[in-house]
Amino acid sequence: MAVLTALLVRAGFCPGRALVALGAGYPKAVGFVAAMAAGITVFELLERAKSAMEQA
Repeated sequence: MAVLTALLVRAGFCPGRALVALGAGYPKAVGFVAAMAAGITVFELLERAKSAMEQA
């Protein structure tokens, strides 16, 4: 959680405002939204792997 907070402060965006900034064409928002999407994807993959291991 501390890492996420540090990244949000460093970027100057919260997730909702980052999407708005992306739509407005702010270049800084592109990297933030890409990193946010990558984090969501990694989390989902880890959760699926964890679930599959518990069911086995």
